[in-house]
Amino acid sequence: MLYEDPEETKYMEAAVALKVKYNGNIYTYFPFMWVNKDLPLIRGWLLGYPKKLAYISMSEFHKLLDGYSGPSSGVKMGGYALRNGKEIIRIKITLREKVSQSPIPFDPIVQFRRFPAVQDGTDVYELGQVISSDFRVSEVWRGEGEVILNGSINEELEVLKINKIEGGYYFNWSFKQLGTKILSRISK
Repeated sequence: MLYEDPEETKYMEAAVALKVKYNGNIYTYFPFMWVNKDLPLIRGWLLGYPKKLAYISMSEFHKLLDGYSGPSSGVKMGGYALRNGKEIIRIKITLREKVSQSPIPFDPIVQFRRFPAVQDGTDVYELGQVISSDFRVSEVWRGEGEVILNGSINEELEVLKINKIEGGYYFNWSFKQLGTKILSRISK
């Protein structure tokens, strides 16, 4: 697919991740997510991610761009997501040093799958663990980070308060999402 339709092989995503505890286990939970294409949006909904469409832009390296040919100490990067013409999230990072790994472990991911019945029938309301494999992370860089969350209509980011930013990290990562294991069915 990479050479047949390269546009289908990549997309942009912005997300807010939280650590949560359920039945004594620690999980990663994404209460807010945005993507710029319909395929990852729909795939995400099926797995329980609360994805919405947004315009997303991030700094990118280019081999021929002086000062931005790749990660290095002192390089400044940034990104933002716009939804319905409003900036909802902005990040900035000044890279300082290459580190051996991200300090934030991506524990198993849990999400709520919610599909209300459109007529008499069964609602789907369940807590599921996303089943994944082939988790890979590129080179990891640490630096000073900045995050700005802006609430807007239907984007309740203002409920999250940032007390302190420990740092910022730059890396690429990928994994395969194979499905969902149901942890709990929620009744009304």
